[in-house]
Amino acid sequence: VSVPVGFAAQVSQMKRIEVTKERAMVSPDKIVVYSTQNCGYCRAATHFLRNVKEVEVDVVDLSGDWEARKALIAETGHRTVPQIFIGETFIGGFDELRALDRGGKLDLLLSQVGK
Repeated sequence: VSVPVGFAAQVSQMKRIEVTKERAMVSPDKIVVYSTQNCGYCRAATHFLRNVKEVEVDVVDLSGDWEARKALIAETGHRTVPQIFIGETFIGGFDELRALDRGGKLDLLLSQVGK
């Protein structure tokens, strides 16, 4: 797989999250979407990944779990959902997911999961 020019620098700027006991769902071999029940962007991100990109996605519902949300905010610095991890790389939310796809970089990230 050839890497687009500048891609490695962009990926290195994405926040890498250490796997902790609290965030055991995040691992090198998973795609995880942290979500809430009434979040349209969460559903859109999950649908896009599962049905368009045809990858397996673990969805973690944070509805009503304020302690888990606070811990995730502390780790990522992002207050909204969805919060999407491809492997251990936090990519952001739905807009960032689609921007990576439009830029031709999402497939490369997805191909690295599980290796």
